[in-house]
Amino acid sequence: MTGNSHSEVRAQLEQSGSLHWYHWLVVGLSLVITLTAWHFTVTEHQQRVDELFERQTSQLVERVEERMEKYEEALWAGVSHLSVLEAETGQRTWPRFAGTLRIEERYPGINGIGIIEEVERKKLEGFLQRQRSIRSDFKPYPDHSEPVLYPIVSIEPLEANLKALGLDMAHEKNRHTAALRAKSTNSVQITGPIVLVQDSSQTPGFLFFAPLKSEGEPFRFVYAPFVMKKLLEGTLRREARQVAVKITDQGEILYNEFDPSGEDTKLQRTVKLPLYGRVWEFELRAEPSFLKSTATSQPKTILYGGLLIDALLILLFLSISRANKRALTYADSMNEQLLEKNESLARINDELTHFTWAASHDLKEPIRTTKTCLQLLTLSPEFEQDEDNATLLFECRQSMERMERLLSGLGELLLVQKNSDLKQSVLVTEALDEALKNMGPTIEESKIKILKPDNSLQVLAGKAQLSRVLQNLILNAIKYRHPQRPPEVQISVFQEEDEVRIEVADNGEGIPEEFQERIFQPFKRLKTRSEVPGTGLGLTLCSKVVESYGGRISVRSVPGEGSVFSFTLPAAPGGQGSGKASGLD
Repeated sequence: MTGNSHSEVRAQLEQSGSLHWYHWLVVGLSLVITLTAWHFTVTEHQQRVDELFERQTSQLVERVEERMEKYEEALWAGVSHLSVLEAETGQRTWPRFAGTLRIEERYPGINGIGIIEEVERKKLEGFLQRQRSIRSDFKPYPDHSEPVLYPIVSIEPLEANLKALGLDMAHEKNRHTAALRAKSTNSVQITGPIVLVQDSSQTPGFLFFAPLKSEGEPFRFVYAPFVMKKLLEGTLRREARQVAVKITDQGEILYNEFDPSGEDTKLQRTVKLPLYGRVWEFELRAEPSFLKSTATSQPKTILYGGLLIDALLILLFLSISRANKRALTYADSMNEQLLEKNESLARINDELTHFTWAASHDLKEPIRTTKTCLQLLTLSPEFEQDEDNATLLFECRQSMERMERLLSGLGELLLVQKNSDLKQSVLVTEALDEALKNMGPTIEESKIKILKPDNSLQVLAGKAQLSRVLQNLILNAIKYRHPQRPPEVQISVFQEEDEVRIEVADNGEGIPEEFQERIFQPFKRLKTRSEVPGTGLGLTLCSKVVESYGGRISVRSVPGEGSVFSFTLPAAPGGQGSGKASGLD
């Protein structure tokens, strides 16, 4: 064995003992798929949680608004009752009317329903005489200097609201302002935050006014007092919610469920609700129970599972690398006499090539394991009910299949070197027939027209390898066919001294000049994988096969008109002739 041959063999062994770009490409692709799936899952889950929180908070605010509208109906019912009766008659019959409303049963949260009457101070004496004919101890309170009084003349249920009887709305700004606004606008109005005199707990509340103006009768209001805590407990059952609420009116707290010692959460929302002359601001915050019920381990499972697969791939590659390095150490330990024996060196080289091919083939096992895991995940009820999860799993499985095809392509590249010395006399037409047979369904589906040569030139090559080259070139023509005309491929064979030149011409889209030198390099594609499927190794494989038999491959193309791929192979003894092409559809 010469010094140059020994150096070449050693370089090959050293190269086999190192991690190459395609190893890192596999790891990188797996990592990208893992991170993409994890990010998609996290984003999709957070979007679902946000939508659920917004839906629950919107329903909460809507329930408060609907309940206030229901209370408004009760006030207008009271107005209707009073409008058909004289003031004194309406007041005397008020307890019976209030009883028909069944307040505690039909209007939970309301403290009562009553009547307020407007009285000018100069007419106060006559007003008191009329009121004391109904209730002898009636007296407006507290004293104030306003020219017009607005005392409560009736309230039901009386026992729970006795302290409110006679209370004058004009004595306090929020009550007075809301009453005047209801009178001037002839619409229902509520007060700003107040404390009801009948509320022993002294918590925030408000009054609800509905105006009544009748010809020949004093101006009156039907009103309802509310303690905010009681209203919200009747409207929004605490145990049925996973959202805490805080309600303010111009900065004053009406109701607050927030736990001051609780942790802040990002799930918070503020909603402003205009209500009868006021604006209530709702601050809404997710409770721990909400966060717990919406928590999921799915993103972490995907992330950790993917990282575990990446780690296994790296360990596998490192194991292969160490094995090859051990083989190199073993080769170095051989004496010079053994290295000079061609037969021994050829055997060792063949073993190393086979070992490298087998190791690359074994890389498919983690991919198959991943596909099996994804298949098992689809059996989970959670994934069956969620269309987005099903879509995500489908995309992951597609990615795993692309990786499997990629590894198959890499394995074929290794086989080129392994089988390059297997030469035989092969008829080009026989290799072409085998390629067309393998592509039968694809040819039928694409409806491509194949024009075959009618000569019988022979080349020195492997029949399966030559068939694969022709198959890849025809598949390339199908993938990049012109969208506005039926695909067509013409195969021609020419004798050139001791070589045979084979041309595969198509009428496809063509290749821009700047890409014509690069398309035989690994993973150089004219279009993205989403536009044209494939591994990006087809033309690389063609180049490696042709070069392994001592031939050359090239392309000439006119964009928009088509391409001609031309390659040469050694001519077999006795191979001769040339001729025209015959058609095959």
